[in-house]
Amino acid sequence: MENIIEGIFNKFHSKDLTYYEIPEGETIDSCLKAKALLGLNIKYSNITTELMKRFEYEILVIKNLDFPLYFLIVADIVNYAKKDGIIVGPGRGSVGGSLIAYALGITDIDPIKYDLHFERFINPNYVSLPAISLDCCIENKAKLFEYIKKKYGNNPKDQIVKNYKKQIYFQFSYAPHSSNPCLQDQFFSLSFYGSQALTIISKTISIIKENHNKIIDTTNIPLNDTKTFETFCKGNLSNVFQMKQAEMKSLIRSIKPAFFDDLMAAIVLFSPTPITLEVDLEFTNRKNGITPYEYCIPELESILKSTYGLIFYQEQIMQIASIVAKFPLAETNYLRKALSHKNFEQIKKMEVKFIEGAKGNHIPEEKIKIIFEMITNAGVPAFNKSHAVAYALITYQSAYLKTHYPAEFKVASKI
Repeated sequence: MENIIEGIFNKFHSKDLTYYEIPEGETIDSCLKAKALLGLNIKYSNITTELMKRFEYEILVIKNLDFPLYFLIVADIVNYAKKDGIIVGPGRGSVGGSLIAYALGITDIDPIKYDLHFERFINPNYVSLPAISLDCCIENKAKLFEYIKKKYGNNPKDQIVKNYKKQIYFQFSYAPHSSNPCLQDQFFSLSFYGSQALTIISKTISIIKENHNKIIDTTNIPLNDTKTFETFCKGNLSNVFQMKQAEMKSLIRSIKPAFFDDLMAAIVLFSPTPITLEVDLEFTNRKNGITPYEYCIPELESILKSTYGLIFYQEQIMQIASIVAKFPLAETNYLRKALSHKNFEQIKKMEVKFIEGAKGNHIPEEKIKIIFEMITNAGVPAFNKSHAVAYALITYQSAYLKTHYPAEFKVASKI
């Protein structure tokens, strides 16, 4: 880390937790559940039994691991930013898999809509502290830092708040308040990364308001806008997030994205993960109807349809293990980790369990071996889907503004 603009090194223990006010008659646990339930009812017009089951499960895991205060503090900071007009990215990393984070307003990613898994973020069987990272408008980063410092930076123990040139880093501990021995001498952290793309979006929205007296909420724009996808297909993408390189523009033009899922896939194909040129061509040809393909078993269609039968995402591996081989979701993350880290001893053990589980679903052994080979080959380059959704959303929002408000977007890009 370099270019520290300002830093404070304060530390606090939970006996000094006066910085987060819990309403009278509430506990930290009940406060989290009440706030999350309120947000859930705002986010979803139809609260189904399955949705409530997912909600209660996540709440229980967060409570049992003693993480409620962390979620409340992060939600407080993010919602302050949003209310103060500081644009915060939709998510970053695996936090997009949490329904509670979505309900609290920490993320703008619906994990149900995108088939994202909470266990990719927090595994109930393996206690490791969550570390949420988000993006924010770089020009308003200082204002956000001042809020964190003022509200959470005045206790004399166990806290670090730093403002780097491109990042705000907030680290704190409340171990003495916790009954969880795994939290002793451990620190929770929250990072905000200054994003030029979000700054351009923020400025474009301000100019639109000034020129047209119109307020644009990029979290509510349609994700199936034909004109926006025409912009992608034409390669008219100057100053659009992640689309500046000629190679990326070429890839986008060849893919011809027509759906948001296609945009996500393009971002994965151009990521630093070792996906080969052959996969680029295979995906493009399948998507454009040049190369026919089929699913090894019918159960794979719902999992791999958005990527035309190919495995791109870690969450797809987890879904296959869960649906095909009856793995508990928490255990699918062990398989995902073993594959990504090339832990061959663990992979071999998981393969035995995978075969047994799939046989229990009456799947022929020769097809089980084909499926396991598919996920083994995809294990290393497979991408975090939560992160792909988040960055595809910023890319789409940029392109949407460029398409519908080209003059304002152009001015914002030059300021």
